[in-house]
Amino acid sequence: MSAAEEALAEFAAEAALAIEQLQILAGDDVARKLDFSPASIAVLETFVTRLRNADGWLNHLPPAARTDEDAFHWLASRVAHYLAAAWRQLGGSEWYLSADKSAPTFGTPVILLGSKEVSPIAVAHAWLLGQIDGGLVAAFQYGASQLQTN
Repeated sequence: MSAAEEALAEFAAEAALAIEQLQILAGDDVARKLDFSPASIAVLETFVTRLRNADGWLNHLPPAARTDEDAFHWLASRVAHYLAAAWRQLGGSEWYLSADKSAPTFGTPVILLGSKEVSPIAVAHAWLLGQIDGGLVAAFQYGASQLQTN
């Protein structure tokens, strides 16, 4: 197994823990609504937005993730794992390494939605940076539409 394949296996293996950490952070009321359904994406989006807008929000994260940069990556990873799991509920693939040398995601973890290779990590980063029109819900719906049309 190559180093990249080992890194992918490790990344994929941490999905359950990453999602559990997100649900614990959200608290029981919100966590019950994080059921990987399409409707749960709006719940996730609202929760993360409120969390990031709260004073002292970094104090709610594990100590290792309490700097702005670390918190961003910690949160993006959990959002990405959640998105991938929700897309899988609709028929998306498991994580794999992109082999498309012409793609910006080459060599990184992606999932297949229909015939479209998507990086939930890139989607989570773009959303957290405010670069997705319509927010996380729109990004999720676009991915879901790829499953229906391809």
